[in-house]
Amino acid sequence: MTTPAPGRMPDDLAVVQDPLAPARTVAAAARRLVGAPASTWARVANDPAYPLVHRRLCVFELMRRHVQSGMTAAQVAVLLGRPTWLADADLRELGDIGGRPVPLSLPAGDTVMVIDVLPDPDPTATPWAVYLRWHGVVERAALSALLRDPAASNAAGPTVLAEIGFLPTVAEIDSLVEGR
Repeated sequence: MTTPAPGRMPDDLAVVQDPLAPARTVAAAARRLVGAPASTWARVANDPAYPLVHRRLCVFELMRRHVQSGMTAAQVAVLLGRPTWLADADLRELGDIGGRPVPLSLPAGDTVMVIDVLPDPDPTATPWAVYLRWHGVVERAALSALLRDPAASNAAGPTVLAEIGFLPTVAEIDSLVEGR
C-alpha cells in the first residue's frame, strides 16, 4: 500500500470519515490531514456508529487543532459543537493525580479541568484525557454545562484557557492503536 503525500485531504478525509477504517489507518490519516474544519472532527466524535478509539482520535484532533490558549470557554464550546461524547461526569477538576503525569503546568490560582474522553468500560484500558488549565477559579458545573451546550448560560464567566494538554501523547497513541 502506498502512503499518500502529506496534505492529500480528500483521501485522508475519506479515511477519517470511514467508520470501518482500522484505528492505525485513521490515526495516520488524521496526522496528515490539513485544513479540516472543527465540524469534521466533531461530527465523527459525536457519532456512536464509529468505534470508540476512532471517536477518541477525532476528539483529540478537534481539541489539538482548534482549541488554543487565550480562547474563552464560550469559544471552546462553539468549536465542540454540542459534544454528545462529553457527559457531565466526564469533566472533573484535577485533584490527586496519583503519580500520573500531568501534561501541563500547575501554577497556583488556576483551575485544571480534565475531560475523560469516552471512558472505556475496560478498567485495564489506557484512559484518554484532555487537560485544560483555565486562568483563575472556575466552577466545574458551570463549565460543564457551557462546554456541552454553547447556548447555556455563561455562568462560567469570562473564563480564559491558559493551556491544553493530552494524555496519551501522540507517540503513545501510535502504540495504542497498533494492530487495531
